[in-house]
Amino acid sequence: MDSLNFDKFYEIKGVPEFLKLIKEAIDKKEKIILYGDADLDGSASVVILEEVLNFLGAKIAKIFFPDREKEGYGINEKSLLYLSKYAPGILISLDCGITNFKETSLAKKMGFRVWIIDHHEVMSQKPQADVVIDTKDAENPQDFFNLANAGLIFYLTRILLKELKTKEKDFETLFNSHIVLTMIATIADMMKVDSINQFLIDKGLELFPEDQRKGLRIISQKTETNERFIRPKIQKIISILNITKCKYHLTGTYRILNAKNSGKARELADELISDQKKRKEELNNFVEEIIKERRRENEINSEIVFAISKKCPVSFTGSIASKICGYYKKPTFIVSLNNDLAKGAVRVPHNLDSIEALKSVEEFLENFGGHKAAAGFSSKKENLEKIREELENYFITLKK
Repeated sequence: MDSLNFDKFYEIKGVPEFLKLIKEAIDKKEKIILYGDADLDGSASVVILEEVLNFLGAKIAKIFFPDREKEGYGINEKSLLYLSKYAPGILISLDCGITNFKETSLAKKMGFRVWIIDHHEVMSQKPQADVVIDTKDAENPQDFFNLANAGLIFYLTRILLKELKTKEKDFETLFNSHIVLTMIATIADMMKVDSINQFLIDKGLELFPEDQRKGLRIISQKTETNERFIRPKIQKIISILNITKCKYHLTGTYRILNAKNSGKARELADELISDQKKRKEELNNFVEEIIKERRRENEINSEIVFAISKKCPVSFTGSIASKICGYYKKPTFIVSLNNDLAKGAVRVPHNLDSIEALKSVEEFLENFGGHKAAAGFSSKKENLEKIREELENYFITLKK
């Protein structure tokens, strides 16, 4: 695995602190709460870190994913209030947190030590967490800039095992399975395929047919794709696992990846495949309605697509935005409106930057974050029309 450049990974800000503190936490049996984003990358990140920490004898008190429909994205106040009973302890956020400034402060007031491990765009400031690791930090080596969060966790756990002088033969099966999870998460999160990601994808595809993770094997068996072709099968698996319902603050993706019993894994697989079929139909209906509405309103010549829906679930907005952006080849903003709170997903063509676009309307937003190609935001209902106007003007100016 030398081609993965593990030695240079130590140069990433926050990595030395993480290694020192996690060793102490394992030795002292400190309570650890793993708090993951509810997509496939976040779920895979939690599974990888949880399995390695369990292997090392750490005390994991809680696995938690915020329900996007009830609590929202990232670290949020509702979720922290629910988790407050686990304080004091170490709250590790995975695939989220880099823009949660107020929430990080609140968590610390509750008695948590907050460690943020993320790969989304870093703003002009960073949260005042005890540990912050983000591959997008401009001060970090650019070699790791395009890692999915699961890729970041894969590196962290690998060097942690190395530091603790764990014999490779003792965790080889786990290590190989984590490469498979990293491969799936990297493809699902549509990360740029640079040399490191190419290696992780190629190695994961090579190891996938022999992977012993029960949930993945059963979902693979149930997909209709010709088994001779692994890549289409992976895409089918991603379509099933990328958006799943939260039950008791555990995503369906986490539950099936973590399934130890074949019978339970089959039951979960059937549930997730059924949900995916229903979701696909509902998504297509929303997409068709947005296209029809856009024609009715004669918005074909506008620079952006900005659609607001009271019926659209928050968890659908990203997928809808991707489809609409692909259809019109224009910056797309899909907003789910619940009473006075709006939560939106952004997708832009490859030559544009969604984060820079959101910065242009930052004064009207409650929160925002993400990647150049894909981002999210929240705002008050009363600001939506102003946001739409300002974004339209932003892209008109950008085009000149």
